[in-house]
Amino acid sequence: AIEDLYRLMGFSYSVLSQDDKAIDFLEKSLAIDSVSEKQQLAIFELLKIYFRLQEYTSCLKWIEVSESYFYQNHKEYWLSILFFKGFVKYYLNEVKEGEKLFEEILENAESDPRRATAFFGLAFISFHHKNYLNTINLCESVAKHDPDFFDMESVGFLTAVSFKYLGREDVFTKYYDELKKKYPNGRYRQELERLRNEGNGKE
Repeated sequence: AIEDLYRLMGFSYSVLSQDDKAIDFLEKSLAIDSVSEKQQLAIFELLKIYFRLQEYTSCLKWIEVSESYFYQNHKEYWLSILFFKGFVKYYLNEVKEGEKLFEEILENAESDPRRATAFFGLAFISFHHKNYLNTINLCESVAKHDPDFFDMESVGFLTAVSFKYLGREDVFTKYYDELKKKYPNGRYRQELERLRNEGNGKE
């Protein structure tokens, strides 16, 4: 069927990181059929791409289409969707909703790596509320539950800046040096440099 061809082409372009083409073919496929079981993974792939592109409204649209299916049929995919949804809510400034979703992951997770994703989301929430000591504890929980966590750069950044704002310039400097060494062209490089140049003062 043509929707199967479109779906396969969408996945292929996604693997090649050609996001525009991937979106085009996945949405063509889903325009024909968005309800059958075989198409649910196409929806999951599409919402992941939109999340990666920071197109959160489009991401949320497809989350809402697929969430109940995965809840009923594939728990691990459902927990992944809760993770994406939690961060979508966070980035859309619906922080309380995001917090509830990360807590829901924690309540339903059956593995340490999955629990780590919940702690990761909650660390962002805690940092948003300027609860820096709790942020550090949550980041430690991420590393403890999953030493190979997919975004240790963000974990390190949240920890470093939390120590900075707690007045522990010495600890911040250690994390700064480590992050600079591990991620010389990292996402947080400019922010870390700015904080380093501030000396001991808070913003």
